Amino acid sequence: MKKDRETEAPEDFDVHDLPSVAERRSKATPKTVPEAVLRRLPRYFRILRGLFNADILRVSSDELSSHLGITASQLRQDMKYFDAEGQRGYGYSVKALYTSVSSLLGVSKKHTAAMVGAGNLGSAIASSMILEQRGVWLKGVFDVKAALIGKTVAGVPVRDAAELPDFCSANNIDILIICCDPGSAERAAELASGTGVRGIWNFSQYELQSEKTGVPTENVCTGDSLMNLIYEMSGKNENKTQI
Repeated sequence: MKKDRETEAPEDFDVHDLPSVAERRSKATPKTVPEAVLRRLPRYFRILRGLFNADILRVSSDELSSHLGITASQLRQDMKYFDAEGQRGYGYSVKALYTSVSSLLGVSKKHTAAMVGAGNLGSAIASSMILEQRGVWLKGVFDVKAALIGKTVAGVPVRDAAELPDFCSANNIDILIICCDPGSAERAAELASGTGVRGIWNFSQYELQSEKTGVPTENVCTGDSLMNLIYEMSGKNENKTQI
């Protein structure tokens, strides 16, 4: 359903302007969100943002669960953690769900980030909208290669990696994004240790452990998803392909 005049967001609508769940239910008892639900939150965020941008005002549990690839029953269980109530014949408010999920994920707050690795991968991530759309502001880019230092990536000057600790401390950096080679990943994490960095997003192909970095660490390996796809393809064609 298209937005009407009363529900249409202002032209300068931004996820950072959304009221937090805490503000809207200050008297409610806090709920502990299960790990399985937390893992689904980014998908909810992405799908709901797409619906909102497509001017969809309401969505039914059947429609939303279909987008997510889960059952309608599971979706309704998830909704109790989102401070969301559906109405029979009406469904759920897309904007209200988007607000709630954004608040739970923390994207309604702006975060600062520094990136180590100004090569192809780092440049692609920095130049995409993936950070901005999730409330992350890239303030610094670092590398050890003299040929890259002094250049710019997404409008941000590339600095010597040796400057990383002082930069993170001085600029209250929340997130360290690691896009360097595997052999340098651990050193990059060590440089940021004790500077106030509160999380690491690691693309280096070297597995960093939260227990060692001291902060929440997310290791991203795009090759894993490709291998999963190949496995699924092989399974469906096992009569045609021998591995």
